[in-house]
Amino acid sequence: MVVLVIPMNPRVGIAVAVLLALLLGAVSLVLIKSSEQPAGERIVTDMAGKEIKIPAKLERVVTLNSEALEMFYLFGEAEKVVGVGSWSKLDPILPKIMKLENLPDVGTASNPNVEAIVSLKPDLVITYYAAGRYGYETPKEIVDKLEQAGIPVFGIILAVTKPADFNQYYEMVDNFGKLLGKEKRAKEINDYLRGIRDRVVRETSKIPEENRIKVVYSWGDMTRIAGNATTMHAFIQLAGGINIGGELPQPYPTVDAEFIVSKNPNVWVCWHSKTRKYSVSDILKDPRFQSVSAVRDNRVYEEPELGSNWHPVRAHLFLLWHAKTYYPSLPLDFQKIANEVCQRFYGIPLPSG
Repeated sequence: MVVLVIPMNPRVGIAVAVLLALLLGAVSLVLIKSSEQPAGERIVTDMAGKEIKIPAKLERVVTLNSEALEMFYLFGEAEKVVGVGSWSKLDPILPKIMKLENLPDVGTASNPNVEAIVSLKPDLVITYYAAGRYGYETPKEIVDKLEQAGIPVFGIILAVTKPADFNQYYEMVDNFGKLLGKEKRAKEINDYLRGIRDRVVRETSKIPEENRIKVVYSWGDMTRIAGNATTMHAFIQLAGGINIGGELPQPYPTVDAEFIVSKNPNVWVCWHSKTRKYSVSDILKDPRFQSVSAVRDNRVYEEPELGSNWHPVRAHLFLLWHAKTYYPSLPLDFQKIANEVCQRFYGIPLPSG
């Protein structure tokens, strides 16, 4: 027991009493703060800027997108994943380096099986947040259901809440480094990836403006092209190209064939996906595009089968491929560098296809 002896001097006694009151108040504030955030919890911020309360140490995580799953692999935390999205099992790389057949499939990000997720008792669910701009994000009502079940939801996004910016790939890696308490590993990954980006930009920055290639990038439909609100716009620019959809504010607007003809791109790049509704041959044979330089010169290409370009590591392979495809004479050996990257991060050579 502490006995406080108040000095006989009234002024000193008052000062001590005030000090004691302040100390007691400070203790009370600490106790209140502690009750607001129980021991064993912490607050993280996802890529949408949303603050989320999660356990201090994650043990069970469901990843509804392949990008998040790959992040756990790259950070050496794959054993924490207890459920995955359907597309992860169809990814061209992840099934080769992880035993995904042993993990429950809980549906896609846009249509997850809430009951299956809840049954896995995860500490956290990671999914796409894209504010309805792409169509494959998890609907808000499903996020609400998960949160009402006591499961926090962490969102990853690119080119949604702010303009397309290649730096968002490094932001994603940093986010997962903080989420997993592995900031040093995040820096190692980002330093290496920035080296690849800088190597590409050093070469493409030498190309005079008047010699830059005009590029059209088609998504799921032949005339649904990359606007300026998508990471592909950033890819095209860093690779030294001029995006013919660069003045269109939507991510992937559908345009008239006449728009593409009028812009007359030198290179036409097609998204690589099983859900794509056209082929390179369809473009080359389409009578509407016979006057387009890319068609006349047979410069219509399909991207390599690397999966989503929202993967930070693979994004740098896509960037390298785009630069070399636009400008074949650049001193960049795509196959050699891509094999080195895949061996470093995945332990396998560049997948063929």
